[in-house]
Parts: sequence; structure tokens; C-alpha cells
Amino acid sequence: MDGVRSGPAARSRTRAAGWMRALRASALALFLGACGSLLPAPVGAPVGQFGKAVSDVSAAQLGLYDALARNESDLNSYNSFVGPALAGGPRPVPLPAATMTEAQRALRKSILDGLSAYGQALQALAQTGDATAFDASAKSIDGSLRKIAGDKALVGDFLASAKATTIGVDAFSTAIAAVGDYVVQLVETRTITQTAARMQQPIEIVTQVLLSENDAIGAVLDGIHDAGDSLRRLALLSIKSDPRGSRGGTLVGEWVLDQEFAKRFARPDIAALQAALRALPPANKAVANAQAPDGIAAIQEFVARVQAVQGFYKGLGG
Repeated sequence: MDGVRSGPAARSRTRAAGWMRALRASALALFLGACGSLLPAPVGAPVGQFGKAVSDVSAAQLGLYDALARNESDLNSYNSFVGPALAGGPRPVPLPAATMTEAQRALRKSILDGLSAYGQALQALAQTGDATAFDASAKSIDGSLRKIAGDKALVGDFLASAKATTIGVDAFSTAIAAVGDYVVQLVETRTITQTAARMQQPIEIVTQVLLSENDAIGAVLDGIHDAGDSLRRLALLSIKSDPRGSRGGTLVGEWVLDQEFAKRFARPDIAALQAALRALPPANKAVANAQAPDGIAAIQEFVARVQAVQGFYKGLGG
């Protein structure tokens, strides 16, 4: 049997596998073309798709923050909605305070704007070879991120609330300042592969913090959902135990409570968003290294994961 494995057929299969790896690497290099230098012509589909996905995953992350704020607000509204049914009855524990202030959300939006601008510039370069339309916005984002990075207390508060205990304040400040700087460089120099390589470490750091924060947000949302369900159950118990109520009225009341609960407390698909964020660093690395054999696969996986989560977070709007 060993002789069969090492025979001409096996050697042919080995050579074929090697050719396929080389073909994939050549394909990505061809798509990227002269990305490491000035780009006089469009680059190709993979970089453009990657750029769009970076912007889309940034929007989905912002959508999670919005969903958190709505869930917190809806819990208070739901408490008011079911209050009449609970008059004189048992009350749940006090409702939680808002998790994120407007200033804290603005900080996170600035960081996500930086990632989104990176994706938009890449998409423009891939499609037309030019991203000068983003010059003013890139410089504005760069200024905002430098200001944030210089406020170590603000950065420290962000890391603490995100429970990102493995990332230091200086490291994160450096990373977010670098995002703005490299976006400006990308727009001005049009050097895709070099900029992607420089952006790799900042992306890894920012992604790690977002992953940590999303786990914490998931726990908060679970608590909000459980508190809302407790309110629903207490209200339903109060309605059912009211001797003045009819069976039909009780059923209607139960239906209304269930409908309101379902409308207000739809759980965001955090697991899908986390999977998309985890796929971002490998995909960016593939853009930086045009010779990577599995580069296209890494980009395609990231794009697919972002597409899977993007529609859900758009649906949470309003």
C-alpha cells in the first residue's frame, strides 16, 4: 500500500494540489495588481468587496449599540405599559440604568467611522483607482481619532466598560490614532497592500476590544430580556387573578402582553456579528499579502459573514 501512495498517481495528485495553491495565490495577486504602488486602473473585485464589507460590519456594530439603547428604553416603556395590571401587586427589582451615555456612543461611532472610511477608500480604489473624494472626510476622521487617542481617561473608561482587560490604554490609543492616520495615507498614496499591512495591528486591537464589549453587551441584553419577561409574567398573573375579568378579556390581555414583549425585546444576533468581526483581521491580512494561497478564501468568508449579519441589524432600525 505504501508503494501505491508514493507512486506516479500520488505524485501527480501532490503536484496538482501545489498547482492549485499557486493558482489561488496568482489569482489574488492578479486581482490586486499594482496595489502596492500608485493605481492607474481599477484593481478588481476582492478588494472592493472587502472594503464594502468593512464599512458594513462597522454599520452593524453601530446597529448593536442602537439596539442596546432601544432595548433599555423599551424596558422602561414596557414597565409603564404593564404598570396598570400590576397596581397593588408585586413589583420587580428596579430597572437598570442606561449602559451607555451619548458621549460614550459618540466615541465608539468615531472609531467605527474610521474603520468605515478605510473600507470606503478601499472600495473606491478597487473600482476607480482613485479615492480623493474621501480626502476631506478622511482628514476629519483622523483629527477626531487623534483627539480621542489623546484623552487617556476617556480611552480607559471605554476599555473598562468593554471589559477589555488584555488591552492597555496606550496600545488602544495608538491603534485608534493609527486608523485615522492610515486612512489618510491610503487616500493620498493609493498604496493598498502597504496600507493594509500597516493597518493589520490596529485592526486586530480594535476588533479584540469590540469582541470583548459585545460579549458584555450580550449579557446586558439578556438581563433586559429577562426583566421584560418578568414584567410580562407578573402582569399576566395579575390579569388572570382579577375576579372581575372575563376569560375572553384575559386571553386578549395575554395576547397584547405577548405581542408587546416580542416587539420590544427582539434579541440582536450577536453571535453572527462576532463571527464577522473575527473574520476581519484574516481578510485584511489577505489584502496586505497578495501572495497568500488562501487569501481570496479569507476575503470571501469575511464578506459572507458580514452579509449574513448586515440585514438583521438594518432590520432593527426605527
